[in-house]
Amino acid sequence: MQIKLFELNSLLLNLGLERIEKVYDGYSSFKEICKNTIAYKFDEAEIFVTIENDYIKDLFMTGFRFHENEAIKNKLEEVLYNIGTEFHLILNDWNLAEIIDLTDRKEIKKNLNEELKK
Repeated sequence: MQIKLFELNSLLLNLGLERIEKVYDGYSSFKEICKNTIAYKFDEAEIFVTIENDYIKDLFMTGFRFHENEAIKNKLEEVLYNIGTEFHLILNDWNLAEIIDLTDRKEIKKNLNEELKK
């Protein structure tokens, strides 16, 4: 399945995420702009998207776990669930070596609440 950038963009903006046009990579004092990459942000959670010919090539997420505020966790659950149901995606949590079905709210909640095995 190919996901068009405008479809993901529309979904994430409608869910209240902020779009960030300039994404930088680097370390210490060295920084460079990431070409063909945009990001979306809500609180400390970020979604990074690389684009090729107006289609999503890669999609990475960070900062979706370790939140104590229930309102933030509920919002992040909604974001993940909508991505899952709209685009039929799973989440591969590299830190936990777990796969989360993004169409299953129970799995999403377990991931956000740190209830998956470690």
